[in-house]
Amino acid sequence: GVAEKYIQTSNVYISPNYRNRDDEKNAAALLYYELSQTLTVTLEDISKYDKLIYPLLDLGINRVEYLSFSTSKLRVHRDEARLAAVKAAQEKAKLLTDAAGIKLGKPVNITEHSSQYRPSYGRYRGNYAVQNISQIDDSGADMLSDESSVSAGMISVSASVDITYEVQ
Repeated sequence: GVAEKYIQTSNVYISPNYRNRDDEKNAAALLYYELSQTLTVTLEDISKYDKLIYPLLDLGINRVEYLSFSTSKLRVHRDEARLAAVKAAQEKAKLLTDAAGIKLGKPVNITEHSSQYRPSYGRYRGNYAVQNISQIDDSGADMLSDESSVSAGMISVSASVDITYEVQ
């Protein structure tokens, strides 16, 4: 049920496994080959996770590693964090200048310091944010059912700004 454009093979490993040599006269014997293939599957709807993962067992897949969840709305949430950081900086500057009896002038410089959580799960994950998410619909209800095996969390996005003001 996942469109081919959302499935990508990134690595294929084939490793021979040998029986140990008993002595120098007996050469090592090939026992079997181990195949490992890394796939990246993108789901647009996290509630379909169980319908994707459980049929993999029927295909003989016996290990699923490095699961990660991300959001396509990261920019929206970052912008909200930036606006909140600017508002907080303005309020703090006003509070401090009022307490010191100084008149706050116009801003002359704004510098942003943003950060985000980027777990690697043991491998390099590229230059994008990844963490467990929870999908909430417009009513505020969690879109994951109680029967889902996905343990969703929240993405933490923060921003920090420095604003330099003229003082009078």
